[in-house]
Formats: sequence, structure tokens, C-alpha cells
Amino acid sequence: MRKILLCMLILACLAGSASGYQMVNTNVLNRSTGKTLRGLLYMPETHGEKLPLAICAHELGSNHRRGWPQYGEALAAEGIAVYTFDFAGGGPKSRADGTPGSLSDGDTTEMSVMTEVRDLEAVLEAVRSWDFVDTNRIALIGGSQGGAVSVIAASRHADEIAGLVLLYPALVITDDLHKKFSRPEDCPEVYSYNGWLDVSPVYVNDMWDYDIYADMPKYEKPVLILHGDKDFIVPIEYSRRAASAYPDSEFHVIDGGDHGFRGETFRQAIGYIKSYFRKEGFMPGGLSKVIPVGTPNTIAGEHFTGKSFLYPLSTQQAGVFNVTFEAGSYNEWHTHFASKGGGQILIAIAGRGWYQEEGKPAQELNPGDVVNIPANVRHWHGAAKDSWFQHVALEVPGEDTHTEWHGFLAPEEYAKLK
Repeated sequence: MRKILLCMLILACLAGSASGYQMVNTNVLNRSTGKTLRGLLYMPETHGEKLPLAICAHELGSNHRRGWPQYGEALAAEGIAVYTFDFAGGGPKSRADGTPGSLSDGDTTEMSVMTEVRDLEAVLEAVRSWDFVDTNRIALIGGSQGGAVSVIAASRHADEIAGLVLLYPALVITDDLHKKFSRPEDCPEVYSYNGWLDVSPVYVNDMWDYDIYADMPKYEKPVLILHGDKDFIVPIEYSRRAASAYPDSEFHVIDGGDHGFRGETFRQAIGYIKSYFRKEGFMPGGLSKVIPVGTPNTIAGEHFTGKSFLYPLSTQQAGVFNVTFEAGSYNEWHTHFASKGGGQILIAIAGRGWYQEEGKPAQELNPGDVVNIPANVRHWHGAAKDSWFQHVALEVPGEDTHTEWHGFLAPEEYAKLK
């Protein structure tokens, strides 16, 4: 009976992810202003179930069609509905480079961080009424000024927002305004902000004395912050400070990333975002909801590069444990010695990981993969650098069994694994 239960638990963890989705033009009316916010919904196949939803908040002067389709497409393919939209007055109606302008109502001289907060609140209210949305799994993804807007909205609606992702957030705005003006009254009726976007005193007044870092402790759920090491607009120190201000945050530097992620830097960013959403239960293939994570690994935790957790499924006929690795955590080279029998069986159940035997290439592990490890074979296993990972480990009974640890795989060799 116990073996049957274990098989059922493992099979329940191996659900596949969605891949089909459609894009639907979708508008939201901000009832407080009367302005229409125009956007695009990336809608996965529902099969009748409620879907998690991510609301994307674009950068200053931008729109939902510049850079954001890559996020909508990548997450919708994983079963997360994504809504991208243009803030009212959030960007020019036409752009000098010929690329699309803002589709929403309003002019840039009417816009401020706080008007965009109210727009985001209107969107949040609207999506909570959509019948396909799981209102317990709504997240915000904000880039640059949209990141600052998302910080404020999350602090005000912490009970309604289950996830928060900040991409190169423009937490520099208040400091920047103080460098431009001695006092808010010095802002002219129309001011060309940084020489390229017309704003008005409302933009300056709304953020002049606002301490955005004071909002952060009000949001106690996990936050993911990503910032490029080549960002020439917002110094990375602002994001480092945010990572310290939030009660529960995960901060990653995107190698080669500037103020926006494309190509290889987007690949890095979306890997971290998917890992975050898996961990927080937004994506199929997230951490198991059937087998508990357990408690911090005190049995062999010192032999792992990062955090690991253990949950014993059986300690009677054989040791059977659910082992959870945080992203980037892996164990030392080690050997399960035995004079007869022995060894180990790994069954991947969630996330993405790696297994390698000495002298052989590393083997990627995904849910459903099984590894039979003979006794007396040196090997290591753990998570991919951008994904949490779980496997069930079964200790094969044997004679004279013991485990020896041999030191970690070199970090530069681990870094090569994609």
C-alpha cells in the first residue's frame, strides 16, 4: 500500500504545462478618470480551470507593444494569462522612430507615477472580475517606471497581489527630480523630461516628497528583482536597496543587461521569472503541492552550495526522501559505497535540474525523469541555475553502505550548463 501511495504522489506531481494560447485585444475603463486603457491579453487554453494572471506595467514613454510581447508569449506558453496595456498618457501617440505609439487615452502632460498607479488599480479591479482568472494568483510585472508603479500598487493591495516582479525598476525618480529642480514650483507648465518626453508639474509634484522605499515592507510576499549590470539609466544600487527593504526578496543581476532585456539578457530574465512563478505556484511544474517541501536539510546541508530541504516519505524498508534545491543549489561530488547492493534512485518531480557521473556529460532532469545510480559511482546532482528543483531520492538497501563527499564541481563548470 505504501508503494502504491508513493507512485500516486509522484504521478500527481508530473502534470504537464499548457502550450496553446491566443492573443485578444482587451480594453479596461478607468472609471475614476473616464479614460480607456487599451491592451492585449495573452490567453492560454483554459480547459475549464481558473488561470493565474500577470499584469505587465510598461516603462516611461513606452507601450505594451515595445518589448512586452516576449514576456506575454513566454508566460502564456506556460499556462499563465498575461495582460499588457498602455497607461493613460503613458507615452506619445506617435514616435519619431516610426514604432507604434500609445493607444490609450490621455496625454503625457496629464501623466505621473500616481496617475499610472490609479490606472493599474483600475486594471487590477477589472481582471478580478474576469471569470477565467484565479484571483488568488494575480501578479504584477513592472519595468522601469512601471516597476515603481507596481511597488506602490502592491503596497496598497497586498492582499490581492500574490506575486511581484520588478525589472530594472525606476526607484531613482524622486532623486532625479531633486537634481533637476530646486523646488517643485520651478517645473514649467510643460517640461521635456530628460529631453524627450513632455510632462507637467503634476509629474514632479506627485513624487517630490514620496519615499517609495517606505512602501516596500508593506508587501510581505516574495518579490523578484532583476537589474542589468550595464544599466545606464537607473543605477543598480537602487535595486540592491529594494532587495534589502523587502521582507522577502530574491535579487539577480542580469549579466550584460541594460535598461531593458533582449536576446540573451531576456533569456536570463525569463528563466528567473519562470523559476519564481514555479516556486510561487503560478506555473504547472512548480514545487509539488502533493509532497511537502519539508524542513531545511540538516543531515547534509553543508554539502550543498545553497539552500536545500528534506521531507521523509519513508524511513522503514528503505530511505525515501523528497529533496528540494533552491535555484543554483547543487551538492558535492559524492559516492554511495556498498560491498553489495546499494546505490540510489532519483525521480525528478518538479522544476529543472542536473545529474552528472564522473567522466560523463551532465544530464538535464525534468519531471518524470528517473536516474538509477549504481553503488560506488562518483556523481553530483542539483538544480539548474534558473529553476528550483525537486526529486524523490530512494536509498537502495545494501551491505556496508556509507556515503563519502569529494568536493564541489567547479563553479565555472556549473555556469556552463544551460
